[in-house]
Amino acid sequence: MSTADIPDTFKMILTIHSAVAAMSACLDLKMLISGGLSGKHRIVRHTWRACYAMLGAVMSFSANSSDSWPDFIDSSALIYLMIGILFYWLLRVLFAGWYHQLTHMLGSSLLARKFINARRLLNEK
Repeated sequence: MSTADIPDTFKMILTIHSAVAAMSACLDLKMLISGGLSGKHRIVRHTWRACYAMLGAVMSFSANSSDSWPDFIDSSALIYLMIGILFYWLLRVLFAGWYHQLTHMLGSSLLARKFINARRLLNEK
């Protein structure tokens, strides 16, 4: 099978997935060189990767259209919904300020301080 036999749609899908994989690898390398992530940027990294994986699952599910599926599954509504959810959570985590409020609230908690101290001790070893 040569590349001439592959339909243009699949070539585009392969190109997009390859670009996202390359971008992820570059960002991982940058993160490793800079010494890791912490705080809300760590949560954002996890959020976009989890939502992107969910988007891939939804796209695979909705691509296998069948006569027995309801119309909303055969339409692109689920894909647009997942893209909307991805951007909603990225913006909420980055700009809502909830992470700062949570760390401020948990910083005064005795149990949270014990967890933070235990984590610090493990990282020092």
